[in-house]
Amino acid sequence: MDKFLAGLILLTVCFSALIIGAFYLEWQRRQELPLVSLSELTKNKAAYEGKTIKVEGVLVKELDTEVRSWFIMVMLPLSTGKTTTLVPVLIPVTDRYHIYQLSSEGCSIAIAVSEDCSNLLGKHVTVVGEVDGVKNADGQTFDYMLRATIIH
Repeated sequence: MDKFLAGLILLTVCFSALIIGAFYLEWQRRQELPLVSLSELTKNKAAYEGKTIKVEGVLVKELDTEVRSWFIMVMLPLSTGKTTTLVPVLIPVTDRYHIYQLSSEGCSIAIAVSEDCSNLLGKHVTVVGEVDGVKNADGQTFDYMLRATIIH
C-alpha cells in the first residue's frame, strides 16, 4: 500500500510539473513575440495576416459583443436491450468575444478578447493575438486581431 501511495504521489507531482511547464513555455513564447506598431500593421496588413504578434496602444472603447456558436460531435452508446449502438450527439459550445478599439499613433485596430476589459478603457495595454483580416464595427472598418489576450 505504501508503494502504491508513493507512486500515486510521484505521478501527481510529475503531471503537475508537466502542466506548469506547458504554461511557462506558452508565457515565454508570448514574451518573445515581435512588437509591431499599429501603423506598421495597418500599412502591411497582408504581411501579418494569420500570424500571432504583439501590439501596444490605448484601449479606446468597446465596439461590439460577438457570440460564436459551434458544435462538438460525441458518440454516445445507446443500448436497445440486445445490442449497443453508437449514436452521434452534437453538443453546442458558445464563445463570447468583446470587440474593443485599440489606438496608437493615429491608427486603430479592433481586437476580440474573451474577457470583459471595460476596466482597462483609456489605459495603455499590450495585446497578443492573431491578425485576422478586417472587422466592420461601429460604422467603421478596422484591421482585426482575433483571439487576442491583454497581457499588461
